Amino acid sequence: MENTKKMEYTEFKESLKNLVQEKSDDDMKVEIVQIIKNNQIKSENLTYKSRDYNLFPSIRLEELYQKYQEYGMDWCVDMAVSILKNVKRIDEDQLMESWESAKGRIVVELIKESWNQELLEEIPYKAFLDLAVIYRIKMWECKSGDVVHTVTNEMMERWNITEEELYEAALVNLQKEEFEIIGLHQVLKDMTEEHIDVEQKDEFHGWAYVFTNRSRIKGAAAMLRTDLLNRFAEAHGSDLFILPSSVHEVILLPAKEDENTAELRRIVRETNEEIVNEEEWLSDEVYYFRRSMGAVELIPE
Repeated sequence: MENTKKMEYTEFKESLKNLVQEKSDDDMKVEIVQIIKNNQIKSENLTYKSRDYNLFPSIRLEELYQKYQEYGMDWCVDMAVSILKNVKRIDEDQLMESWESAKGRIVVELIKESWNQELLEEIPYKAFLDLAVIYRIKMWECKSGDVVHTVTNEMMERWNITEEELYEAALVNLQKEEFEIIGLHQVLKDMTEEHIDVEQKDEFHGWAYVFTNRSRIKGAAAMLRTDLLNRFAEAHGSDLFILPSSVHEVILLPAKEDENTAELRRIVRETNEEIVNEEEWLSDEVYYFRRSMGAVELIPE
Protein backbone atom coordinates (compact mmCIF):
# COMPACT_ATOMS: atom_id res chain seq x y z
CA MET A 1 0.00 0.00 0.00
CA GLU A 2 1.35 3.41 -0.95
CA ASN A 3 2.40 5.96 1.62
CA THR A 4 -0.43 8.47 1.83
CA LYS A 5 2.00 11.34 2.52
CA LYS A 6 2.72 13.00 -0.80
CA MET A 7 6.28 13.80 -1.87
CA GLU A 8 7.48 17.20 -3.00
CA TYR A 9 8.25 17.49 -6.71
CA THR A 10 12.05 17.09 -6.39
CA GLU A 11 11.72 13.90 -4.37
CA PHE A 12 8.95 12.63 -6.64
CA LYS A 13 10.92 12.90 -9.88
CA GLU A 14 13.96 11.07 -8.48
CA SER A 15 11.79 8.36 -6.93
CA LEU A 16 9.84 7.93 -10.17
CA LYS A 17 13.06 7.70 -12.17
CA ASN A 18 14.39 4.93 -9.92
CA LEU A 19 11.13 2.97 -9.89
CA VAL A 20 10.79 3.13 -13.68
CA GLN A 21 14.41 1.99 -13.99
CA GLU A 22 13.63 -1.06 -11.84
CA LYS A 23 10.85 -2.03 -14.27
CA SER A 24 12.93 -1.44 -17.40
CA ASP A 25 15.28 -3.66 -19.36
CA ASP A 26 18.92 -3.53 -18.37
CA ASP A 27 19.98 -1.84 -21.60
CA MET A 28 17.48 1.01 -21.13
CA LYS A 29 18.77 3.86 -18.99
CA VAL A 30 16.12 6.19 -17.53
CA GLU A 31 17.11 9.85 -17.55
CA ILE A 32 15.66 13.22 -16.60
CA VAL A 33 16.36 15.77 -19.32
CA GLN A 34 15.50 19.44 -19.77
CA ILE A 35 13.77 20.33 -23.02
CA ILE A 36 13.33 23.89 -24.29
CA LYS A 37 9.87 24.33 -25.75
CA ASN A 38 8.33 27.12 -27.80
CA ASN A 39 8.72 30.61 -26.28
CA GLN A 40 11.76 29.39 -24.30
CA ILE A 41 9.59 27.44 -21.86
CA LYS A 42 11.75 24.85 -20.10
CA SER A 43 10.32 21.41 -19.34
CA GLU A 44 11.76 18.54 -17.32
CA ASN A 45 11.04 15.23 -19.03
CA LEU A 46 11.56 11.56 -18.25
CA THR A 47 13.01 9.55 -21.13
CA TYR A 48 15.11 6.52 -22.07
CA LYS A 49 18.63 6.31 -23.47
CA SER A 50 19.97 3.22 -25.22
CA ARG A 51 22.61 2.31 -27.82
CA ASP A 52 20.09 0.05 -29.55
CA TYR A 53 17.51 2.76 -30.33
CA ASN A 54 17.59 6.37 -31.54
CA LEU A 55 13.97 7.48 -31.18
CA PHE A 56 12.68 7.82 -27.63
CA PRO A 57 9.39 9.10 -26.21
CA SER A 58 9.54 11.50 -23.28
CA ILE A 59 7.04 12.47 -20.60
CA ARG A 60 6.64 15.85 -18.92
CA LEU A 61 7.38 15.35 -15.24
CA GLU A 62 5.24 18.28 -14.10
CA GLU A 63 2.19 16.70 -15.71
CA LEU A 64 2.98 13.33 -14.12
CA TYR A 65 3.41 15.03 -10.76
CA GLN A 66 -0.12 16.41 -11.05
CA LYS A 67 -1.39 12.90 -11.78
CA TYR A 68 0.59 11.62 -8.79
CA GLN A 69 -1.37 13.93 -6.50
CA GLU A 70 -4.58 12.28 -7.69
CA TYR A 71 -3.69 8.68 -8.52
CA GLY A 72 -0.49 7.91 -6.60
CA MET A 73 2.98 6.69 -7.50
CA ASP A 74 2.09 3.20 -8.75
CA TRP A 75 -0.17 4.71 -11.41
CA CYS A 76 2.58 7.09 -12.54
CA VAL A 77 5.18 4.32 -12.76
CA ASP A 78 2.89 2.10 -14.84
CA MET A 79 1.96 5.00 -17.11
CA ALA A 80 5.59 6.03 -17.61
CA VAL A 81 6.71 2.49 -18.42
CA SER A 82 3.85 1.98 -20.91
CA ILE A 83 4.77 5.20 -22.76
CA LEU A 84 8.54 4.94 -22.66
CA LYS A 85 8.62 1.38 -23.99
CA ASN A 86 7.56 2.68 -27.41
CA VAL A 87 11.14 3.17 -28.55
CA LYS A 88 12.11 2.77 -32.19
CA ARG A 89 15.15 2.58 -34.43
CA ILE A 90 15.00 4.45 -37.71
CA ASP A 91 17.59 4.93 -40.42
CA GLU A 92 18.63 8.36 -39.20
CA ASP A 93 21.62 8.57 -41.53
CA GLN A 94 19.47 7.97 -44.60
CA LEU A 95 16.99 10.64 -43.52
CA MET A 96 19.45 13.28 -42.44
CA GLU A 97 22.68 12.77 -44.38
CA SER A 98 21.22 13.14 -47.87
CA TRP A 99 19.25 16.22 -48.94
CA GLU A 100 17.49 14.12 -51.58
CA SER A 101 16.05 11.82 -48.92
CA ALA A 102 15.33 14.67 -46.48
CA LYS A 103 13.70 17.37 -48.60
CA GLY A 104 10.37 15.57 -49.02
CA ARG A 105 10.03 15.42 -45.22
CA ILE A 106 10.69 19.09 -44.41
CA VAL A 107 7.75 20.84 -42.74
CA VAL A 108 7.35 24.35 -41.36
CA GLU A 109 6.13 25.79 -38.08
CA LEU A 110 5.44 29.36 -37.07
CA ILE A 111 6.73 30.82 -33.80
CA LYS A 112 7.09 34.35 -32.44
CA GLU A 113 10.51 35.69 -33.42
CA SER A 114 11.12 37.96 -30.42
CA TRP A 115 10.03 35.28 -27.91
CA ASN A 116 12.45 32.67 -29.26
CA GLN A 117 15.74 34.48 -29.81
CA GLU A 118 17.86 31.86 -28.03
CA LEU A 119 16.49 29.06 -30.21
CA LEU A 120 16.75 31.06 -33.42
CA GLU A 121 20.47 31.63 -32.89
CA GLU A 122 20.99 27.90 -33.44
CA ILE A 123 18.69 27.12 -36.36
CA PRO A 124 17.85 28.41 -39.85
CA TYR A 125 14.65 30.43 -40.09
CA LYS A 126 12.84 32.93 -42.29
CA ALA A 127 11.29 36.07 -40.84
CA PHE A 128 7.58 36.45 -41.55
CA LEU A 129 6.07 39.65 -40.13
CA ASP A 130 6.66 39.38 -36.34
CA LEU A 131 6.95 35.58 -36.66
CA ALA A 132 9.66 33.14 -37.68
CA VAL A 133 9.25 30.22 -40.06
CA ILE A 134 11.26 27.32 -38.65
CA TYR A 135 11.86 23.90 -40.17
CA ARG A 136 11.40 20.35 -38.91
CA ILE A 137 12.16 17.04 -40.57
CA LYS A 138 9.60 14.27 -40.13
CA MET A 139 11.27 11.28 -38.54
CA TRP A 140 8.22 9.13 -37.91
CA GLU A 141 4.48 9.38 -38.56
CA CYS A 142 1.91 8.17 -36.05
CA LYS A 143 -1.73 8.83 -35.14
CA SER A 144 -0.90 11.01 -32.12
CA GLY A 145 1.25 13.34 -34.23
CA ASP A 146 4.42 13.20 -36.29
CA VAL A 147 7.77 12.74 -34.57
CA VAL A 148 9.98 15.55 -35.86
CA HIS A 149 13.53 16.81 -35.49
CA THR A 150 14.39 20.51 -35.69
CA VAL A 151 16.53 21.37 -38.71
CA THR A 152 19.77 22.95 -37.45
CA ASN A 153 22.44 25.08 -39.11
CA GLU A 154 24.76 22.08 -38.95
CA MET A 155 22.28 19.91 -40.87
CA MET A 156 21.87 22.57 -43.54
CA GLU A 157 25.66 22.74 -43.98
CA ARG A 158 25.80 18.94 -44.23
CA TRP A 159 23.19 19.06 -47.00
CA ASN A 160 25.13 21.89 -48.69
CA ILE A 161 22.00 23.95 -49.33
CA THR A 162 20.96 27.56 -48.78
CA GLU A 163 18.17 28.71 -46.47
CA GLU A 164 16.19 29.71 -49.56
CA GLU A 165 16.42 26.14 -50.93
CA LEU A 166 15.26 24.84 -47.55
CA TYR A 167 12.33 27.27 -47.55
CA GLU A 168 11.32 26.39 -51.12
CA ALA A 169 11.33 22.66 -50.34
CA ALA A 170 9.21 23.28 -47.24
CA LEU A 171 6.69 25.31 -49.26
CA VAL A 172 6.38 22.50 -51.81
CA ASN A 173 5.52 20.12 -48.96
CA LEU A 174 3.16 22.67 -47.42
CA GLN A 175 1.17 22.75 -50.66
CA LYS A 176 0.64 18.99 -50.31
CA GLU A 177 -0.56 19.23 -46.72
CA GLU A 178 -4.31 19.18 -46.05
CA PHE A 179 -5.87 22.13 -44.22
CA GLU A 180 -9.41 22.85 -43.11
CA ILE A 181 -11.51 25.88 -42.26
CA ILE A 182 -14.24 25.17 -39.74
CA GLY A 183 -16.82 27.43 -38.15
CA LEU A 184 -15.74 28.34 -34.61
CA HIS A 185 -19.25 27.55 -33.41
CA GLN A 186 -18.85 23.95 -34.62
CA VAL A 187 -15.39 23.64 -33.06
CA LEU A 188 -16.75 24.73 -29.70
CA LYS A 189 -19.59 22.23 -29.98
CA ASP A 190 -17.11 19.47 -30.78
CA MET A 191 -14.97 20.20 -27.74
CA THR A 192 -15.08 17.42 -25.17
CA GLU A 193 -15.13 19.87 -22.27
CA GLU A 194 -18.80 20.73 -21.92
CA HIS A 195 -18.18 23.66 -19.58
CA ILE A 196 -18.26 25.94 -22.64
CA ASP A 197 -21.84 26.94 -23.30
CA VAL A 198 -21.72 28.09 -26.90
CA GLU A 199 -25.28 29.30 -26.85
CA GLN A 200 -24.45 31.84 -24.15
CA LYS A 201 -21.45 33.30 -25.99
CA ASP A 202 -21.79 36.56 -27.91
CA GLU A 203 -22.27 36.57 -31.68
CA PHE A 204 -18.50 36.51 -32.27
CA HIS A 205 -18.42 32.74 -32.86
CA GLY A 206 -21.14 32.97 -35.50
CA TRP A 207 -18.83 34.61 -38.04
CA ALA A 208 -15.43 33.34 -36.95
CA TYR A 209 -13.62 30.36 -38.48
CA VAL A 210 -10.75 28.13 -37.36
CA PHE A 211 -8.00 27.61 -39.95
CA THR A 212 -5.66 24.69 -39.21
CA ASN A 213 -4.22 21.46 -40.61
CA ARG A 214 -6.04 18.13 -40.48
CA SER A 215 -4.12 16.93 -37.43
CA ARG A 216 -4.76 20.26 -35.65
CA ILE A 217 -1.15 20.10 -34.42
CA LYS A 218 1.14 23.07 -35.24
CA GLY A 219 -1.48 24.14 -37.76
CA ALA A 220 -0.84 27.89 -37.54
CA ALA A 221 1.45 27.45 -40.55
CA ALA A 222 -1.86 27.69 -42.44
CA MET A 223 -1.15 31.44 -42.51
CA LEU A 224 1.41 30.73 -45.22
CA ARG A 225 -1.27 29.21 -47.50
CA THR A 226 -2.29 32.48 -49.11
CA ASP A 227 -4.02 30.52 -51.89
CA LEU A 228 -6.49 29.08 -49.39
CA LEU A 229 -6.87 32.42 -47.62
CA ASN A 230 -7.66 34.07 -50.96
CA ARG A 231 -10.21 31.41 -51.89
CA PHE A 232 -11.96 31.80 -48.54
CA ALA A 233 -11.86 35.62 -48.73
CA GLU A 234 -13.33 35.62 -52.24
CA ALA A 235 -16.12 33.29 -51.13
CA HIS A 236 -17.03 35.79 -48.40
CA GLY A 237 -16.47 38.85 -50.56
CA SER A 238 -14.20 40.50 -48.03
CA ASP A 239 -10.68 40.77 -46.68
CA LEU A 240 -9.85 38.81 -43.53
CA PHE A 241 -8.68 39.55 -40.04
CA ILE A 242 -6.44 36.78 -38.69
CA LEU A 243 -6.17 36.19 -34.96
CA PRO A 244 -3.29 33.99 -33.70
CA SER A 245 -5.22 31.58 -31.50
CA SER A 246 -2.17 29.37 -30.81
CA VAL A 247 0.66 27.58 -32.61
CA HIS A 248 -1.98 25.01 -33.58
CA GLU A 249 -4.50 27.23 -35.38
CA VAL A 250 -5.54 30.76 -36.31
CA ILE A 251 -8.98 32.39 -36.35
CA LEU A 252 -10.34 33.97 -39.54
CA LEU A 253 -12.82 36.85 -39.39
CA PRO A 254 -14.36 38.27 -42.57
CA ALA A 255 -13.51 41.98 -42.30
CA LYS A 256 -16.11 44.59 -41.43
CA GLU A 257 -15.63 48.28 -42.17
CA ASP A 258 -16.23 49.32 -38.56
CA GLU A 259 -14.06 46.60 -36.97
CA ASN A 260 -12.32 47.70 -33.79
CA THR A 261 -8.78 46.35 -34.23
CA ALA A 262 -7.79 47.42 -30.72
CA GLU A 263 -10.58 45.20 -29.37
CA LEU A 264 -9.37 42.28 -31.51
CA ARG A 265 -5.85 42.72 -30.15
CA ARG A 266 -7.25 42.80 -26.61
CA ILE A 267 -9.05 39.49 -27.28
CA VAL A 268 -5.83 37.88 -28.53
CA ARG A 269 -3.79 39.00 -25.52
CA GLU A 270 -6.48 38.13 -23.02
CA THR A 271 -6.88 34.68 -24.57
CA ASN A 272 -3.13 34.11 -24.30
CA GLU A 273 -3.05 35.13 -20.65
CA GLU A 274 -6.17 33.32 -19.48
CA ILE A 275 -6.69 30.28 -21.71
CA VAL A 276 -3.69 29.21 -23.81
CA ASN A 277 -0.61 27.59 -22.27
CA GLU A 278 2.39 29.90 -22.65
CA GLU A 279 4.38 27.40 -24.71
CA GLU A 280 1.52 27.37 -27.25
CA TRP A 281 1.32 31.16 -27.66
CA LEU A 282 1.87 32.16 -31.28
CA SER A 283 1.73 35.95 -31.08
CA ASP A 284 -0.04 38.85 -29.38
CA GLU A 285 -0.67 40.74 -32.62
CA VAL A 286 -3.49 40.87 -35.18
CA TYR A 287 -3.02 40.21 -38.91
CA TYR A 288 -4.89 41.16 -42.07
CA PHE A 289 -5.21 39.32 -45.36
CA ARG A 290 -5.76 41.81 -48.19
CA ARG A 291 -7.27 40.30 -51.33
CA SER A 292 -5.88 43.01 -53.62
CA MET A 293 -2.33 42.12 -52.52
CA GLY A 294 -2.83 38.40 -51.94
CA ALA A 295 -0.71 38.68 -48.80
CA VAL A 296 -0.89 38.71 -45.00
CA GLU A 297 0.16 41.90 -43.22
CA LEU A 298 0.60 42.97 -39.62
CA ILE A 299 -1.88 45.50 -38.27
CA PRO A 300 0.04 48.26 -36.46
CA GLU A 301 -1.10 49.35 -33.00
